[in-house]
Amino acid sequence: MFNFCKPVSSKKRFLPFRKLDDHFSFSLFDKADTIPREEWEKITRGQTIFLEPAYLQIAERGRYARLSCRYVTVYFKGNICGIVYFQIVDFKAGVVGDLFSQQTEAQRSKRMNLFEKYIDSNKEEVLLRLFTCGNNLVSGEYGYLFDAEIAETVGHNLLLKITDLISKEEKLKGALSAILLKDFYAPLEPEQPFKEEKYSRFLVEPNLIVTIPPNIHSLEDYIALFSKKYRNRAKSIFKDLLGI
Repeated sequence: MFNFCKPVSSKKRFLPFRKLDDHFSFSLFDKADTIPREEWEKITRGQTIFLEPAYLQIAERGRYARLSCRYVTVYFKGNICGIVYFQIVDFKAGVVGDLFSQQTEAQRSKRMNLFEKYIDSNKEEVLLRLFTCGNNLVSGEYGYLFDAEIAETVGHNLLLKITDLISKEEKLKGALSAILLKDFYAPLEPEQPFKEEKYSRFLVEPNLIVTIPPNIHSLEDYIALFSKKYRNRAKSIFKDLLGI
């Protein structure tokens, strides 16, 4: 009897200077303490703490946010010209269950109760795996940076190529549910390459800005505007804060 075996290995992913085309190449790292710090900081130039190696090391070891991170250095003819930062986050059934547990009895249904029973028995099952270019922990443009000499359109094409390649390789470790590129203060242009790759644009309001009426002069005045339910919730929160 004959058997045929084709080895499948993801180790080649971490070979240095993998070619994207005749001019551009990239290297991939899965730990912040293994990235070439001097090259990385040549691109970041201290512009934001959220792309500094020291912060990235803390983020990937966070106790409450279980992140798998990928770090990419991009090269033009062998010289560093950009960096890309990815996070992979698993949303487990237990997290979804916590959201359902906050529903009131009036909102519950037999179908929801059955789903909650399933969640209770499978809390560690991954329901959603999100592949993000950027930082899921904070809002802002912390997904990639390119040298000023790299044209914006070229940078966006490189971003799409690298995201597509690495996301496909990550499926060796489990199916991805969605790919997210976040958070941009202005739409990425030209839009056509992103449309061709089936990306959909949507808006969020991460800053949570609230307009305060002119007659409000204290926190107590502001809380008085709340409905009874939210006034009581605010009082409970402030009570829990005593002594901190």
